[in-house]
Amino acid sequence: MLALAPALLSTLTALAAAAPPAPTARVAVVVGRNDGGPGRELLRWAHKDAETVAAVMGALGGVADADRLVLVEPDRTAIDATLALAEARLSLAPPRARTELFFYYSGHADELGLLLGPERYPFRELRARLDAIAVDLRVVIVDACAAGALVTRADRAKGGVKTAPFLAEGDLTGHAYLTSAADDEIAQESDRLEASYFTHDLVTGLRGAADHDRDRTVTLTEAYRYAFDATLARTQDTASPQHPVWDIALTGAGDVVLTRLDAASARLSFAPSLAGHFFVRDPRDVLVAELDKTAGDALEIALPPGTFTVATHDAGRRLATTITLTTPRTRTITRADLADVGPALDGRPRGRAPIRLRVSIIPMIGFEGLGDDVVVHGAAIALLGDRVLAIKGAQLAPIFNVADAVTGVQIGLVNIGGDVRGAQLGLVNVADSLEGASLGVFPWVGGDDGLRHLELYATTTEPLALGWRVGARWLHTAVALSTDFSECTLAIAVGTEIDLYPISLGFDFGPRLAARRCEPQTLGHRSELALRALLGVRVHPALSLVIGASGAADLDDGALRPDGFFGLRFFR
Repeated sequence: MLALAPALLSTLTALAAAAPPAPTARVAVVVGRNDGGPGRELLRWAHKDAETVAAVMGALGGVADADRLVLVEPDRTAIDATLALAEARLSLAPPRARTELFFYYSGHADELGLLLGPERYPFRELRARLDAIAVDLRVVIVDACAAGALVTRADRAKGGVKTAPFLAEGDLTGHAYLTSAADDEIAQESDRLEASYFTHDLVTGLRGAADHDRDRTVTLTEAYRYAFDATLARTQDTASPQHPVWDIALTGAGDVVLTRLDAASARLSFAPSLAGHFFVRDPRDVLVAELDKTAGDALEIALPPGTFTVATHDAGRRLATTITLTTPRTRTITRADLADVGPALDGRPRGRAPIRLRVSIIPMIGFEGLGDDVVVHGAAIALLGDRVLAIKGAQLAPIFNVADAVTGVQIGLVNIGGDVRGAQLGLVNVADSLEGASLGVFPWVGGDDGLRHLELYATTTEPLALGWRVGARWLHTAVALSTDFSECTLAIAVGTEIDLYPISLGFDFGPRLAARRCEPQTLGHRSELALRALLGVRVHPALSLVIGASGAADLDDGALRPDGFFGLRFFR
C-alpha cells in the first residue's frame, strides 16, 4: 500500500495541474469629484480622470461593464453604498472563483482624508473599509493632494512580495495602495493634458507605454514605475514636484498584470527606428497619450478605433501624420509617415530636409555622405548597395538595400527594411513589419505581420516531407523537400493564407522538381506544376494539425497526379 503512495500522489498532482483555472470575479469602483468644499479651488478634470480610468479598465483590464461602478461628485454615503454593492457582487462569485477589487479616486484631499464637498472621509476609515472587503486582491489608487498619507499614516504591514497576475488566474492575496503624491505634496492637474499629471501618465502606461518587456501586458510594477517617473519629470520644475508613494503587500509568485494589450480592439505601433517625444491626439485635439521612445525599442499602445494625429519634434521641425485605427488591426507608424508641418517651438536648429535623389557609387556612401540620417522622398540608386534612414519611393541596388523605414519599393538581391509599406523584390528580403508584399526565395517578416512556419507531413505517395513557409500571410514563399526513398522532390511555391483562428485556409502554387535516388545531378528528371489547398486547425499556440489535397500536372506529358497529405505545422 505504501508503495502506491508516490504514484497516487503523482497522479493527483497531475490532475490538479490539468484542472481548468478558477474563474475570476473583478469589480472596479471609480470615483471622480471636482468639488473639494469651501475654500478649495474647483477642479476641472477629476470627472474625466475617472471616466478614462474606467474605460481603460473595461477595455484592457478585464472588468465587465456591469462591474465598473463609476461615481461622479459623490458624498461619503454614496461611496460606502457603492463599496457595499461591490462587496455584494464579489460575494456572489462561484465558490472557487478568485475575487479582485480595483478602487480609484481623483479629487481633493488633505493629510487627513478625502475632501468630499463639506465632509471629509478620513484615510484611516477609508482604508479600514477597503481592507474589510473580503477579496483575494485589492488595488487602490488615489490621485489627490497629500494622498501619500493613506500609506504613511495608516497601520500597515511593511514590505511586499512579487505576485502572480492581477486580472488572471492565480493564488495571490494581499493589497497594493498607490498614490499620486506624498503626504506633504499637492497633486496637480493640467489644462493642456485635460487630466491630472499622474492619472494621464498612469493611463498612458496602462495603454502600453509602460510595457517595458514588450510582452503585451502591463504589470503593476511597470505601470507604477512609468507613472512615477513621468509624473516627477513633468512636475519637477513646478512649485511642488510630485513623488508618488506606494504600499504593496502581496503573497504569491510573479507580478500583478493590470492590463492586457491583446484585449484591445485596435493598437498603434511605433516603428523600432523611431525616436523622440510623441503626442497622440484625438479628432477633438484632446491629448490621448504623450510618451518617449528610444531608437531600437518596440512600442505599442492600445486605443479605441478612430482617427488620431501623431506628432513629434525633430531638429527644430514639427513632424506629424493622421492615422485611422480600425478593428481588429495594429497600425504601425514609421519615419516615412511623418510629414514636416512647420517649425517646432523648441528653438532647435533645423536638421536635414528630405532629398529627392540619392546616388551611391561606393557602398553605404553617397554624395551626401553616410546615409544613416538621410531621408529620401524619391529614388535612392546605388552601384552596389546603400543604406538610408527612410525611403519614400524606390531604393534600387544590384546587391543590397537597407532602410529603417520603407514606403514604396526595394529592389535588389538582398533587401532589408525595418518597417515596410509597399514591396520588397529580391532573393532575400527582411522586414521588421510589413504592409504589402515581400517577393523572394526567402522573405522574412517579423512581428505579427510575418508568417514563419515549419511543416512535417506525409503524403499519399511520399511518406516523409519537410517544409517551411516564410513571408507575409497573404503572400509568402513555401519550400518543401519530400521523398518516397526512391526519389526526392523539391517544391517551391508562392502561397497565401486566410487566418480564421483557430482554423486557417491556405493555397500555394509552384513547380516541383524530382531527382532519382536523391542525386542532385538528376534534379528535374520529372517536372511538375502543383496547386495545393491546405486546412489547418490550431490545437496549441505553437502547433496546428494540417490536412490538404494537391494536383500536379507533369510538364512533359500533361498527366495530372492527385495527392493528399496530412501532418503538423509548427509556429515560430
